[in-house]
Amino acid sequence: MDESDWHRLIDQLRNGDCTPLIGAGSTAGLLPTGGELAARWAITYDYPFADKNNLARVMQYAAAQHDTTFIKEGVSLSLQDESSPDAANALGIHETLANYPISVYLTTNYDNFMVKALEAAGKSVRQDVCRWYEDIVFPFESAAWRAGDDDSDPGADRPLVYHLHGHLSSPKSLVLTEDDYIEFLVRVTEDRAAGGTGLLPASVRRALIDKPLLFIGYNVSDWTFKFLLRGLLNAPLQLRRRRNVGVFVPAANSSPEARTSMERYFAHYLSDLRISIFWGTAAEFCDELRARTEGHR
Repeated sequence: MDESDWHRLIDQLRNGDCTPLIGAGSTAGLLPTGGELAARWAITYDYPFADKNNLARVMQYAAAQHDTTFIKEGVSLSLQDESSPDAANALGIHETLANYPISVYLTTNYDNFMVKALEAAGKSVRQDVCRWYEDIVFPFESAAWRAGDDDSDPGADRPLVYHLHGHLSSPKSLVLTEDDYIEFLVRVTEDRAAGGTGLLPASVRRALIDKPLLFIGYNVSDWTFKFLLRGLLNAPLQLRRRRNVGVFVPAANSSPEARTSMERYFAHYLSDLRISIFWGTAAEFCDELRARTEGHR
């Protein structure tokens, strides 16, 4: 990111003209990463292959050996035990984002950290989950705004947190196994072919299409991010309309030369999609955003 990217992003955040898209890296240090979860469940289910840090593959193996719903319920219970209700108060990026007048927060995380941060900021939060699976039941649904009632649309004081890949309270909603990712992509593709009016609420579609996106907490090489780009966001048509920002963790355990080459490659890969890149963790981005916002008048 250069100075113009920062200037534009800060103005967009202050005006609520931005849609955050929040990934697992935003909870680093508070919840286990996907790789850590995969390693844990690989031991539990005697996963025999070498890629024991690939969560989707490990859980696909576990589901094949047992039962998909049983596996998801186990993951949900495990993460709920580790999700302290007060943890959001110590989570900088969620607190920072909650203080901006943003109407819709999108996340591929299963947790409530964004909701807790918004409640702590004094906002009346709405919460829902993508119905990519026909039997999903979600206890926090608000039918009025899903129906497109203008009076119930999300706003700065009553924002919506929308879980694209499911929520802990509804284990069936979790996009977790390889089959889940494929099914999610199929449903998104079918919905787009039908005009894009069935799978996502109107307010979520507008947040994706009309506003620049702030990707934060993703690894640019992860399948979760790639599925978002090529599936849900329909990148060739939508992302080119605005200049977006991506906060991506640099490659670990690489030489400086290899890291430079990787970053150059991904910068080139994403340039056509108008994504300016900040290389660093969500916490590092948060620190710099706060410092620059204080000096930006």
